[in-house]
Amino acid sequence: HGTHRFYLGFDVQDGTWIKLDVVTELAFGPYQAFGTRAEGPLLARAGKFGPIRTLAGDDAFWALLLHCLLDRGDIPPRHAAALTEKAAEATPESPLAKAAPLDAARVVDAARDGRWDDLTRFAPRLASRWWRRRPLQGARRRAVGAALLRLTPLLVPFRARGRTVALLGPDGAGKSTVSDALEQAFPFHRVRRLYLGLYSPKTRFRGPGILRLPARLVWLATTRAQILRHRLRGRVIVLDRHTYDALLERPARPGLLARIRLAILARGAPRPDVLVLLDAPGAVMAERKPEHTADELEAERKRYLQLAERLGDVLVLDATAPVSSIVRGIVSRTRIALH
Repeated sequence: HGTHRFYLGFDVQDGTWIKLDVVTELAFGPYQAFGTRAEGPLLARAGKFGPIRTLAGDDAFWALLLHCLLDRGDIPPRHAAALTEKAAEATPESPLAKAAPLDAARVVDAARDGRWDDLTRFAPRLASRWWRRRPLQGARRRAVGAALLRLTPLLVPFRARGRTVALLGPDGAGKSTVSDALEQAFPFHRVRRLYLGLYSPKTRFRGPGILRLPARLVWLATTRAQILRHRLRGRVIVLDRHTYDALLERPARPGLLARIRLAILARGAPRPDVLVLLDAPGAVMAERKPEHTADELEAERKRYLQLAERLGDVLVLDATAPVSSIVRGIVSRTRIALH
């Protein structure tokens, strides 16, 4: 977006994202077409508010007003309150006031009187004057900005920012609850959920036994294509279960053909960027899923813990903790993967 650069950070303690919008110049209008060349003088006049440098009150008024008039085309109430406060310090001597083709004294008077409708009606004339002052610069900036905006969808796949998060665990571990919460946890990335359970009625093949493995492989190939498509579009994909379930230890050792079939299924989906095991005592999971006994779920829990050791680099989280805490742990690990 022109000279804008966006930086994201995740605060694990608070579970909040921080977004910084950094610019290297002050420019306004469509595609930042109206340059001011006032960056240096404004920085020289800037003061300090604690550890942070801020624009002088005079310059802050003009920066916000020009943003409203040229970027937005209106003055919303939240900005009107700030402009009213800063208007007392506003003068025609600000470098921004000198850069803009306007009668600065009249604009300041209108702001001090709260005549926002007058200023809003003035916005188109201000833009027109700026175009006439530097038509070549404005046209070049607008053309470049429009071209880059249209190229953005084509550039996203090359950045490969999409990531996958897979949730493992027995029934009652809270995979569906955590998946629901993760959909709201990435405000800057679209989240898509896919189910990868091998033994659910949702994915069970009801045809002849000889076709069971080919049918599952076709389903997994389709799922792989979906994952790739979402990754290329920069999305976070949350996988409810994973084909790694095929690697779980079984009470009776399967035969050779069964082991080959399970090994093929286990590798039928790509390894996720973040692999999470939701771990909870069998008694807790039995309360959530009473169709299973506590002993059955405890045995399943141990098999998942063994699988996590075999796979390596698995994020094991306490599934009895608050969902918000679990989500913070997952988002923190995913944030690292997104970089």
